[in-house]
Amino acid sequence: LVYFGFVRPGKGLEAAFRALAYAPEGTVLVIVAADPAPAYKEKLMALSRDTGVESRIFWTGYLIEREVSSVMRAASAALLPFDDGATFRRGTLLAALGHGLPVVTTRAAATPPALRHKENVLMAEPGDAGALGALLHSLLSSPGYARRISERARVLGEQFSWDSIAGKTLEVYSGLRARDGRCE
Repeated sequence: LVYFGFVRPGKGLEAAFRALAYAPEGTVLVIVAADPAPAYKEKLMALSRDTGVESRIFWTGYLIEREVSSVMRAASAALLPFDDGATFRRGTLLAALGHGLPVVTTRAAATPPALRHKENVLMAEPGDAGALGALLHSLLSSPGYARRISERARVLGEQFSWDSIAGKTLEVYSGLRARDGRCE
């Protein structure tokens, strides 16, 4: 599993650590992030010891873009259990989708309709480590299921690629130009 993003309260790392205890034996979580504040990291490390997952968590520290991409390509899934849920304002979610990773995440008060549970992402309620763990277990225990979620995640992620964004921007400008008969 990979977690990519800032490590601070609100990002759901506490739930991620608890959920890891429910994941299949041998599942590891690679945290791709710059080191958090020392007091917060110590709190997380204490939680990892208390939940018995300390040996299953690896911290990479800060990585450059291509290194992050390499880690994501090597992962089986992304675990992004945000305390306030997944939305498209989350660059880390978009990065995971763009890599075609199945994403286990959390529902937001206004989850975007394009994020469809058990179709292109897997979602639990924020803070529900048991539900997150069950989703991880079902995903990681069924390669066919994981492949279907991955394929649909990649399709969704393509909507947010720079090529897609540039194409949509050109469409808007072309439409304005055609409507006005000129380009200012």
